Amino acid sequence: MNDSRIKIHPLLWIIIGAVTTVAVAWSAYLIAQLEWDVELVTATALLASLVMLACLFPIPVAPRVKAGMTTAPLFAAAIVLGPGCAVLAAVVGGAGYQVALRFRSPGVRMP
Repeated sequence: MNDSRIKIHPLLWIIIGAVTTVAVAWSAYLIAQLEWDVELVTATALLASLVMLACLFPIPVAPRVKAGMTTAPLFAAAIVLGPGCAVLAAVVGGAGYQVALRFRSPGVRMP
């Protein structure tokens, strides 16, 4: 029987689960501290869409080499918004990128 899955040590799964749990709890704490208004929601949505667009269109730096430019909108989100909104913009932008890759048209070339 040919099993092509990668074997991962069980302790690594525990560490991944613990880190994920702490990250989700910390993000929920930061987001709960926010006071939402129209400007904050607009800025968060704008920076989340910039993160998604930066993922979708990497910059070619050499033949067959592309560099993702997500650092720029993430840095801007961290400076302009608070930490909770920056986390939210990063997560929503990354999730939007994954959804766009999943449901893209067959004729469209994306990275």
